[in-house]
Amino acid sequence: MGRQPESNRLKILKGSRYQKKNTPQIKPETTMWEPPEVLGEQGVEMWKEVGPILIKANILCALDKSMFLVLCQTYDTLMKCIKEIETYGFTIVDNVGSRKKNPVCTIYGQYLNHFKSYCKEFGLTPASRDRLGIPEVEDSSEWDKF
Repeated sequence: MGRQPESNRLKILKGSRYQKKNTPQIKPETTMWEPPEVLGEQGVEMWKEVGPILIKANILCALDKSMFLVLCQTYDTLMKCIKEIETYGFTIVDNVGSRKKNPVCTIYGQYLNHFKSYCKEFGLTPASRDRLGIPEVEDSSEWDKF
């Protein structure tokens, strides 16, 4: 498997001798796109909350729109699975009358793994932010009173 590849931007910041000298720069977005109609309610909420933050951090560009859509769809599916598990529980009664694991739990586990991997790609976990070299955005207004 090996190590995760580093972005060229991170290699330049570290001063690595393995950086690519002539990589084309993609123009960063300035405004967030409208959420697509295929997104569910929770996905639209994530689109509107997380998207502008990623654009402000110069992570999200026009080429990433489809993958960001997949991230939001995965989140929407996770939230639907949680609602389903809350409604029916972790176990269900089958046709014979015996209890078995709710199939939604398996779907939830699969989508959780997908969601974690997408979050790593967009720098939405502490370790991936550090790996990608994304500066932390602090809200100083909360600390002004101290």
